[in-house]
Amino acid sequence: MRVSKQHLSIAVLLVCLAFFPLLGTGCSSSSGGASVDNHTAGVTTLLLIADAEGIESLSFTVTEISLDYGEEEDEYEPKIVIFSGEKDVDLAELTDVPEVLSCVEVPAGFYTKVRFSIADPALVLSSDPDTVITDIHLTANGRVYISEQFELPEEESYLLILHIESIHLVDEGNGSYVLTPQLRIEFEIEPMEGKVCGAIVDIDKDTDNFTLAMCDGSEIGINYVDALIFLPGDTDTPTGTEDDLEVGDYVIVSGTVWVDGTLTADSIRVL
Repeated sequence: MRVSKQHLSIAVLLVCLAFFPLLGTGCSSSSGGASVDNHTAGVTTLLLIADAEGIESLSFTVTEISLDYGEEEDEYEPKIVIFSGEKDVDLAELTDVPEVLSCVEVPAGFYTKVRFSIADPALVLSSDPDTVITDIHLTANGRVYISEQFELPEEESYLLILHIESIHLVDEGNGSYVLTPQLRIEFEIEPMEGKVCGAIVDIDKDTDNFTLAMCDGSEIGINYVDALIFLPGDTDTPTGTEDDLEVGDYVIVSGTVWVDGTLTADSIRVL
């Protein structure tokens, strides 16, 4: 089968940025990046969603997502890392709700680029579901960026949406492929449905809240007051209670992601 510039529609990669004075927020992070002196900072909650029409699966490892920070006339643009780690993603499995990847503090101010780094892509075409294609070349050594200048004001909250608008997949005719994501950004202010996976690091059963650590070391606050709790072995019917939630449990949480970097859970699945 020969694919010529096949466009695999990838609906949205979302980066949610909330800006306000640091008076106590819903998330924290150990991610690296440049230190920027700014009296007003914000929370960045990073989510992924995809609509991978026409393929059985397209997986890769997200290794870093960052923003270039600097005033409009500055030549020096420090890099603000909003995700750093190894997160395996299959775009075909992200068709229902976005997945939260990171929650970090970022400064308000002027930005000039969004950078997105991936590794180890693997492709399965719907027309040949038994063949895993790993001979895939990534443009720019696995680094994709969008150059667009935008300013994030102080003491205002936004969702910064980074779309993977499409993926160009080109068959080189010798069993290898070239993969190029196409990106764009926009802003929204409304919360949205999402999911997150990670380990519970602390829990307060008096207030129905726990803190979840994600794969990059950042943390997000979860309120589970009305959540359904699924235990291992549960399918359609949840049998768990809050007594089954313990520090160290690895869970998948689905619910509403807010711009302050917290999530109100509808369901929790203990793995």
